[in-house]
Amino acid sequence: MGYACLVLPLMQVVYSQSTPDLTGVGTLVFTSRNGVAAFARRRPEREFSVFAVGDATAAAARRAAFARVVSAAGDVAALCRLVRAQARRELGVVLRVGAAEPAGTLVADLVADGFDVADWVAYHSVLTDERQILDGLLALKSNLAAVLLYSPKTAQGLGRLLAESKVSLGPIVCISLAAAKALAAPAHYPLRIAKRPNEASLFDALHAIELDRRGALSPI
Repeated sequence: MGYACLVLPLMQVVYSQSTPDLTGVGTLVFTSRNGVAAFARRRPEREFSVFAVGDATAAAARRAAFARVVSAAGDVAALCRLVRAQARRELGVVLRVGAAEPAGTLVADLVADGFDVADWVAYHSVLTDERQILDGLLALKSNLAAVLLYSPKTAQGLGRLLAESKVSLGPIVCISLAAAKALAAPAHYPLRIAKRPNEASLFDALHAIELDRRGALSPI
């Protein structure tokens, strides 16, 4: 798209040292690519039916040699609807593989629907060096076309940094409404939200900002 990119990871992923119990498990539900990576580190089995939150997570599962993979192409709510509609209860336990602090209430919702659900905490995330992140943003703030946020947790981390530093960075593009809410930006802050929770929609929102600058679109 012609932009120079600065990558500033707000979160560091710490993978679990435990091994998931697969007793009775017939279906795996992955809520992120990190969950796929964590499972692949700890278990060699690949015969399960797999439901993934989005296309990128589904692609990661296929690269990890899972053959039966279906993508919800959305968020955790879409994933829950997909499992309800397509998961075969007779296969046994549904194992949720994801973060220590999950977005949404996937496990509780599936249990309420009568599924036999287990949960494996595959990883947790910690905020990286705040000063290093802030210094990087401050160094480029006058040249930033936009800031892209990929998750509610990273949005929450950036929101905390912005509140502490009182710095303004210009337009922020959030991958979802949940991320925008976690950012908790002031009402006047220039903010856009992707129409769908994926990178393609995130880039569409970024493109809309560029069109705004040229006067082709009015702000939303």
